[in-house]
Amino acid sequence: MKVLLPILGTAGLLSFVAGAAYLVSIPQSEVKLPAEDDQFASETVVNSPDAGNTNMVPVAHSDSFYAPITDRPLFAQSRRPHEQAPAAIEEIPEEIVVETPAPVEMLVLPEPNILLLGVLTGGVRNSALISVDGSPPAWQREGSDIQGWQLNAIDADAIHLSAHERSLRIDLYRK
Repeated sequence: MKVLLPILGTAGLLSFVAGAAYLVSIPQSEVKLPAEDDQFASETVVNSPDAGNTNMVPVAHSDSFYAPITDRPLFAQSRRPHEQAPAAIEEIPEEIVVETPAPVEMLVLPEPNILLLGVLTGGVRNSALISVDGSPPAWQREGSDIQGWQLNAIDADAIHLSAHERSLRIDLYRK
């Protein structure tokens, strides 16, 4: 096996070089392009693929075909987008009444009764062993929802929660 792989690699490189040399050696005289005085250059369909010819030649158009483009050159400073006739302006009533919506009261979440029992960091996602309201502890990952509070970060000794505009830090070892 140690001898076979270098031999196969060398054979592959040699075949690649031989194929590239063959493609480069094709003479340019085999590629046929229409001459400018060719009588068929201005026809609509040239070398249609339906006829079985795979050498497609671009269709030549008259100067009137390109007139809209040459009238407005692409990089001229005077070039502007095509302007349409202005639409009739409707009369706007003089008095406009704007109603302001009533202020929305934000629900104030009470701080959750959370006991942080342990943390697991260093993996793909950090986890925290949390007991909520005296319930049996469960492992929670970052991004979890705990009584409406989102678990944003888990540190080695604390977790960080947020809800609406508030944030809360719960320490592993209560002081």
